[in-house]
Parts: sequence; structure tokens; C-alpha cells
Amino acid sequence: MYVLLELFSVMFVNIFILGCGGFLFGWNQAIYSIFAYFLAYKAIVFTLEFKSKKMIWICSERHRELVQVLIQEFNGDIQFLNQESSPAIQDGQDLFFILSGKNIKKLKSIVYDFDPAAHVAVSRANGSPETSI
Repeated sequence: MYVLLELFSVMFVNIFILGCGGFLFGWNQAIYSIFAYFLAYKAIVFTLEFKSKKMIWICSERHRELVQVLIQEFNGDIQFLNQESSPAIQDGQDLFFILSGKNIKKLKSIVYDFDPAAHVAVSRANGSPETSI
């Protein structure tokens, strides 16, 4: 989040400078630069969100079978946050794990195809799993 705030402040200063240039020297060239900065900002935000890790909570009646499907589908990209060291499931129906942001759509389609009654919640994971547990 701090990176996005810092990025926003830098982009705001750049757009302000280009706006001043537009007032002084005309808008013909300045508007193209402002538009290019806006597109660069959106691309950077998308890239940071795409590469970020997400914490996922799934509540499902078929959680034991779902774990096996997720392990097969995502291999090493999935990190379970259960208290055991292995992805074995406790008596509850909840699954907690961390997955990269690029796999969220795929995860939701797999979960809802496997168990339409499942509940999925996604949030940002702050820090690495080793430091946040």
C-alpha cells in the first residue's frame, strides 16, 4: 500500500508539472504527455496488483476433496495457512491459504465448479506467510 501511495504522489507531481507546461506553452503537446503518464500509472498499479499475494478463505462442505484439487491445479504456488505443516485439514470446513493475484479468477472458477455452495473471501496478504503467522 505504501508503494502505491508513493507512486501516486510522484505521478501527481509529474502531472502538475506537465499541467504548468500546458498553461505556459500550450496544450497541444502537454495533453499527450499527461495522457501517457496516466496510462503508465494504470499499468504500474495493474502490475503491482497482479503480482501481489492474496489471502483466501474458503468455507466448503467438501473441503477435503477441494484441497486435493487445489494442490493438483496450483502445485507450488499455493501456501496453506493451517496449523499443521502439511495441507491436511482439521475438523473444520475452512481453508486458509495464500495465492498469487494472477490465479484468483482461476481459483474461483475451480471452487464454484467443484462446490457451488462454497463461500470464498479474498484479501491482500500483508508480508510473507512466514512473518505474518
